[in-house]
Amino acid sequence: MKRAYLRRIWLWIAFAALWSLAFAAVLWLGRSVVRLDQAEREARRAAAIEEGLRLSLWRLDTLLTPLIAQEALSTIPLSDDNKQNLSDDNKAYLSEEIQNRLSDNKLPAGPQPDTADQLAETEAVLSAIPHLGSFRWKLPASEPVQLVGEWVDPTIVLNKMQEFSRFRSNLPADSSTIVADATAKLEGFSNQQNRILAANEFSQRVQNYDRGNRLLMGNNALIPPADVPQPFTPIWHQGNLMLVRQNITKTEFEGWVVDWVALRRAMNRAVQDLLPECDFRPIENVAAQSSPDMLVSIPCIVIPGTVAGEFQAPTTDRGLSVSLVLIIGWIGILTTAVLTGLLLAGVLRLSERREAFVAAVTHELRTPLTTLQLYTEMLNSGMIRDEATRQSYLATLQNEVERIGHLVENVFAFARLEGGRSSRSAEVASLRSMLDRIQPRLDSLAKRFNMHLLVTESDAWDSCVAVDPSILEQILVNLVDNASKYACNGDERAIEMQAVTQDRMVHIAVLDHGPGFAPRAKWRNPFSKSVEQAAETVHGIGLGLAISHRFAKQLGGKLMIENRAPRGATVTLTIPLAEPL
Repeated sequence: MKRAYLRRIWLWIAFAALWSLAFAAVLWLGRSVVRLDQAEREARRAAAIEEGLRLSLWRLDTLLTPLIAQEALSTIPLSDDNKQNLSDDNKAYLSEEIQNRLSDNKLPAGPQPDTADQLAETEAVLSAIPHLGSFRWKLPASEPVQLVGEWVDPTIVLNKMQEFSRFRSNLPADSSTIVADATAKLEGFSNQQNRILAANEFSQRVQNYDRGNRLLMGNNALIPPADVPQPFTPIWHQGNLMLVRQNITKTEFEGWVVDWVALRRAMNRAVQDLLPECDFRPIENVAAQSSPDMLVSIPCIVIPGTVAGEFQAPTTDRGLSVSLVLIIGWIGILTTAVLTGLLLAGVLRLSERREAFVAAVTHELRTPLTTLQLYTEMLNSGMIRDEATRQSYLATLQNEVERIGHLVENVFAFARLEGGRSSRSAEVASLRSMLDRIQPRLDSLAKRFNMHLLVTESDAWDSCVAVDPSILEQILVNLVDNASKYACNGDERAIEMQAVTQDRMVHIAVLDHGPGFAPRAKWRNPFSKSVEQAAETVHGIGLGLAISHRFAKQLGGKLMIENRAPRGATVTLTIPLAEPL
């Protein structure tokens, strides 16, 4: 018994260890898959932000370039010393030509979000350059002048204008040369290839910008060069964004101070669908701070933020998400583990029942077989000469044979129940007719233990039931046998059998005057009595009441036990009455 217990313990330890390893492996695999999925999601998010940044640069330069070019056609309202000689007709002509040339600009490669409606919406948001003030200074200027509440050195402003103009005019067609210096300045692209693409597109945006300004640089045969206004150059100075230009004679320069707060707000709204969290970083030293993420129209860098906009390039549908697949996988693994544990528990229970069956049947057969062997040898050798003794021995042999037969009958019934084999067809007959058929056997069974069976007369015995007679006989034999075994040592030698009807049910009760059932008795479990318990109490393997309980359920009824005071027990079989014809 101890070895069997230890074997079960080691089996459960091995089961737990194997499944722990399996869970650890699956957990590690799941975490790896989640990390890969997160990395892929992050890569897709970064790609979407890169695409949004690229398209935002194109959109903003597309919107700002004609606005800045159109600013060159306006007159600085400060003095009348050097008014423009550009007529209204020529101004209208130049404005139309600027729009026509810019409309032929090259577009970015790949998917583009700017439909006609979207362009109209963004143009409505960013339709003009807001001003804070204007200025016009004579050259050469040697002393600082006051501008929007601050003192400004005109020489520095002029130098910055010339520096930005040289930067754009000297930019090569392939702008990948600026990548090495710009890569470490801004985190917006994931690899070197994207940086080179951004640099090349920056070069293309510069060329698009220059297309609109060539008309304002004397490249027009219809208007005298002296009458053509010079284009503005945007620069940053002391935190102010300025549009600055020189006249053709280089004797003065003039410009506008831009309302950067209002312009930045409008620029944010113009690219809200592409980069919801973008911002703009001014560049005062263009030569040292240039980057592919810089606007051509205004010297500032676009900071994309961490959120991608609504527009993204189409992605392939991957079906189920990784999280859902992992959840389904874990449910499957846990279900498999539970089912495996239940299967192992069932196998162990089956093994225990088999061991209990073998031990109980072996112990139960040992005593009658020993008696049979001893008595038959004595009778066969002629040792017993007294006739009364011979008859007593023969009666003992008959009892032991009946005991073995009853045991074998119960074992066969248990095997039939375990195999799921149904009983024979039911017969409709009265309880009295069935009892008359089996009562001799019940009386003989009681007499074997020096008991006698008393059947209490009642009208219930005339009730008809639809049952298999062999099953009813098996149940009543087990009830009487159980009562006889446990009550045979008491003072009262009678076993009573009663029948009553109630609510279309008939209740057959077997009453004894024995010690009764122990608290929490496991009488419904087959082989509930161990070998040690059988040796200490009456013989039996704990099978009779268990199969009787299951037989009663087959008949559509139930079996109940109840202890009576001061001594005794009542076992009641309840089965339904037959339906009236």
